Amino acid sequence: MSACLSVATLDGSYGEERAYPAASIVKVSILAALLLEGRPLSARERELARAMIVRSDNAAATELWAAIGGAPGLDAAHARLGLTQTRAESAWGLTRTTARDQLTLMRAVFDGPYAPLRSLMRQVAEGQDWGVSAAGGEWALKNGWMPMGATGL
Repeated sequence: MSACLSVATLDGSYGEERAYPAASIVKVSILAALLLEGRPLSARERELARAMIVRSDNAAATELWAAIGGAPGLDAAHARLGLTQTRAESAWGLTRTTARDQLTLMRAVFDGPYAPLRSLMRQVAEGQDWGVSAAGGEWALKNGWMPMGATGL
């Protein structure tokens, strides 16, 4: 399986603590936070979750962001999941995370009771499956990018 943010070398020593804007990879955290509530998702939440993960729909992410309580809700979920360096911002895509925290999140998603999320990450739409998934094989992912005007990236 491939994870979201890949900035570490094989020995895991490069950039693992450097914080980056999460962009659309935070959508995994948003859905994990919703699933942490421990209740079945409503039909509307399932529809929004699918759109957010499979098609990277920003409007769906914004609606689910509100449902989890925005930045405070996401930070609370991150604490429960063991993410120590990820901080939610008022705009979900500007949430800052580290490679180490993303690995912690992926371990939680793939070792815990997050079957709906794992399933959606295996179904990303064509055009959303760039990067690691282009190599073929079995994968599950949620890519993310954003223009970074201040840094020129």
